[in-house]
Amino acid sequence: MQLTYGEVDSYQVICLVNSQESCNSTNQLFTLSEQNRKNPALAIKRLNEFSQGKASENTENESKKSPQFVSLEALVNASFTASEGS
Repeated sequence: MQLTYGEVDSYQVICLVNSQESCNSTNQLFTLSEQNRKNPALAIKRLNEFSQGKASENTENESKKSPQFVSLEALVNASFTASEGS
């Protein structure tokens, strides 16, 4: 399962998909804010960074390409690993 972004009913959304599936009304998790709609790949990147404890990073490296898909399994595993180390 992966997190990705797409458009559902003219709204930019984050959704949970299997493989390369696209967003639809049955797999959407939430609608992106007006600010995040401008760059949904960056929103996915920030969710990934949040799961790794990097939520306080405010600077963006423009040379890194933002992902279109992020593995939910990797996010969950990273979260558990971080909490076990605390």
